[in-house]
Amino acid sequence: MHPAPTRLAPSHLALAVLVAAVWGVNFVVIEIGLDHFPPLLFSALRFLVAALPAVFFVGRPKVARDGGSPARTARRAWGGIVGVGLVLGVAKFGLLFTGMDLGAPAGLSSLVLQAQAVFTALFAFAVLGERPGGSRCSGWPSPSRASASPPPTRAARARSPASPW
Repeated sequence: MHPAPTRLAPSHLALAVLVAAVWGVNFVVIEIGLDHFPPLLFSALRFLVAALPAVFFVGRPKVARDGGSPARTARRAWGGIVGVGLVLGVAKFGLLFTGMDLGAPAGLSSLVLQAQAVFTALFAFAVLGERPGGSRCSGWPSPSRASASPPPTRAARARSPASPW
């Protein structure tokens, strides 16, 4: 028997709506920023602005000792942090910003970015041996469908101001 559903507190609902609003406005701000900066520079500036406060408020990562020297263990931990930063900051967002600069509209870009859920699940299956269940696979069609159609170029949008893009 399932427990009775609980109501979402109004403050939690407001925070959820705020997160969705910030996420939606984010891609419009990227589109505006790309009018002023090259895509890779803009991606780097975005991560710099996000990382700078974290340097002062987030502590060093706590690393479990694996029997090796503390210096080698710390290098391995920082190597993972730098690796994730390069994959996200340079590869993922650099390519996203470049695509948007080449003409992908903000709305479609936000949908295509969600394809990461599919690739994450596929990599987890291939590399970690995870087996996704039916409920986990139910969300896959949405980002897959969004990335199936190519976006119009920025020049094509400029020629057709009545276009929905």
